[in-house]
Amino acid sequence: MSYCETIPSIKKGVGATLCFDVISWQHHETAKKDITNWVISFIDEVNKTTAANKNFKKVPIIDLNKNLVWFGTLAYCSLDTKLTLAEATMKLITNEWEKLEKR
Repeated sequence: MSYCETIPSIKKGVGATLCFDVISWQHHETAKKDITNWVISFIDEVNKTTAANKNFKKVPIIDLNKNLVWFGTLAYCSLDTKLTLAEATMKLITNEWEKLEKR
């Protein structure tokens, strides 16, 4: 079960936006800002939740600057435009965890 499925509220609002629309709106400054801020908040929430979970011995903390968040969002949304923003963001987080664990 993914993080998105355990907290259904993140699939509402901006998180429910389809990746197709995220890509379509990439040149709209307000949309870009709102989407980036949502993804940063999502990452922060995942960081807090996983760090508080006692089942994990060592949890890598994701820390990306705004530009990396935005371009990462576009990259993961472009892989499957049918995903929601929440699902694409979770793929980005999972990939970052895997990279951090290898270090």
